[in-house]
Amino acid sequence: MPVFLPSDRILFPVRRRFAPDFPMKNQTRPPVPRQVALLLPLLLLPVLCAQTALRAAAPEPVLFFHRAGMKTLKDRVASSAYKPTWDPILAYADGVCEPGSRHYADPVAFVEAARNTKEKNLTQMFPRRLSGWMETLGFAHAMTGKRKYKEHAIKLLHAGIDDAIVNAVNGSIFVGVRGDMMRALALGLDYFSPLMTPAQRAPVVEAARKCVESLAASFADPAGEWHNRTIPHNFSGVTGGAAGLLAIVLREDFPDKSREWLGMAETIVTNWLGAAFGDKGENVEGIDYMQYGLGNALMFAEAFARVEKRRALIEHPKLKMVSYFLAMQILPGESGYEARNDSRYDSDRAESKGTGAPFLLLLASGFNDAARADPLAAWLWTQSRRADKNLMMIAWHHLGVEHLGAQVESPARLIPAPYGGHFEKRGLCVWRTGWTKDDTYFAIEAGHYIPVTHNQADKGHFTLYGLGQRWAVDVGYGNNQNPKGRSQTVTHSCVLVDGKGQALSGAALGTDGDVLDYINHDAFGYALIDARSAYNKNNKNMRGVPLTKALRHAFYMRPADGVPAYAVVLDDIEEAGAAHAFTWQMITWETMKVSEKDGAEKNAGTFLVAPSGGSPRPRMVVRVNAATGLELAHAPLDLPGAPGHDPLKYIKLTATSQSTANPRFAALLAPLPAGYAHEPALSVRKIPQGTLVGIEWPGRIDRILWDDGKAVLMNPVKPKK
Repeated sequence: MPVFLPSDRILFPVRRRFAPDFPMKNQTRPPVPRQVALLLPLLLLPVLCAQTALRAAAPEPVLFFHRAGMKTLKDRVASSAYKPTWDPILAYADGVCEPGSRHYADPVAFVEAARNTKEKNLTQMFPRRLSGWMETLGFAHAMTGKRKYKEHAIKLLHAGIDDAIVNAVNGSIFVGVRGDMMRALALGLDYFSPLMTPAQRAPVVEAARKCVESLAASFADPAGEWHNRTIPHNFSGVTGGAAGLLAIVLREDFPDKSREWLGMAETIVTNWLGAAFGDKGENVEGIDYMQYGLGNALMFAEAFARVEKRRALIEHPKLKMVSYFLAMQILPGESGYEARNDSRYDSDRAESKGTGAPFLLLLASGFNDAARADPLAAWLWTQSRRADKNLMMIAWHHLGVEHLGAQVESPARLIPAPYGGHFEKRGLCVWRTGWTKDDTYFAIEAGHYIPVTHNQADKGHFTLYGLGQRWAVDVGYGNNQNPKGRSQTVTHSCVLVDGKGQALSGAALGTDGDVLDYINHDAFGYALIDARSAYNKNNKNMRGVPLTKALRHAFYMRPADGVPAYAVVLDDIEEAGAAHAFTWQMITWETMKVSEKDGAEKNAGTFLVAPSGGSPRPRMVVRVNAATGLELAHAPLDLPGAPGHDPLKYIKLTATSQSTANPRFAALLAPLPAGYAHEPALSVRKIPQGTLVGIEWPGRIDRILWDDGKAVLMNPVKPKK
């Protein structure tokens, strides 16, 4: 693969492959002819002058932009339009360099802390912080030329290549940490190589070589992790992308090796995109982890296309569908995504200090090709970008993105109705009426566990958002094996049996679920979930609950005839033997007020869920019916915060049925707009053909025939093939 070097790139001496210019042992140097000796200074003068000029030149990073783009970037940071973004970044860069500042990064103290910290914290946190410092100080110096940014960045870079740290990183069980460190070294070398003396630069290059060669040694094993189990994990995007960045900045030092490293990096990222993403853009992990992998991967893809003229990564068909998946998941009228399984309500993984990779912005800009801009990604960017100021908003920003995003009033202009999708790679089913706060969104998930990816015991878990409220929610990130933690069934809208849920999940444990059927129709949506395997055991054969059946039918009725959108969830769940306590659960947002009301029969009950505040306010009626008596309850659900995040509080609604057989829970979830006077009724009765579930509204009754693992909507609608 050819290596393209920009003509104005600052060059450094490459290791020489010919005879040295000093005598070897037992070797004498031939005398230099007198005429040549006299002419030599004159012959070398232009070279010496050129080297002096090069050394005096300002640095030209290539990972994000070329010298030709520097004026544009400097004009941006000097303009009032970019002032709200640029000023906090520059203030943080100042703080990193100034003792006494709360942001001050002390190279000596930090290395000492790293050496005396447990290996996990050392390898996970130090490289990430170093990467943020390099990115912020490097960009600040490129824009201002102030020496303090350069000098402090070089000190931090040298602190980061301490042998104890580099060796711990290369030997870490946390594969992604290699990517974090390689990205930090790549950024440091990219921004500051021309400003370091040979003595300063050499150890940084050597540390970088060690890191990428350590990865290459692992990659060389065809039976190793990079060719089997690690492929779908976000670490592949993190590490492969960072290796590519490092290979680009080291191509002048190791021209032959860098070609190999680039090929390795491209293969790792390509394999990850193929294995971890579905044809509709869905990732096998949560959005938060998808973003973590995409950050380095897309930085590499963009630089690879611009510097090396290789566009295979940027043109990957699954990458082009990511914006569709994100648009289908975004909460109606809100600025973030559904906090489902290991996800957060963020538009990117940017750190609050201005670092990170806002991949939506890159997607929206068409990867520096305005003719290919993605209007859906542009809408997502304008709707959901974080308040944190990200320097890539300056480096990657195209003025047309905001204009394009503003022109797209809603994804409804770009996505055909009825709005819904079955994202098979993830096992996720979604339906929605639209994207405004008055719309609704219903989802249910039951995917297969892929080893080493993140997973939760939430097969069959449902969420419902709309009318500006979070009615049935997901508790978000969870990656530990705490039996009462975020990764387990006890914190999801699923069914417990004698207080137990699906087999233990989290931190390398996972369970399997299946979507047996999916319908997306103009009038309704339907999914059939089989979670029996998830209850029985996890991937390590650790036992859960030995159920003989765990089917969940989910209906989403679209609004029509004056009836608002609503959902129905039917549970067909069995465990042989004596009587068991089956507990139906729903998790709602902490700000909701919940009240209970017994039904006319002891096997039915109602929850009224309403947001705090005055009236009129929307409300949700949750009616639950079971084959035997029900006991209703609700209580706060307090969970520890995700790493780096405050604890979040929820409310858990429960309906418990003591049964020797199948409780056959039927639940109606009806969010009602403010001022809507009627509350629907739920009826469940046996008929010769099975069980008839009726949902009665003014002027309309919807009926579902439920029998022997099947549930069919009786309304006069015919699903499209």
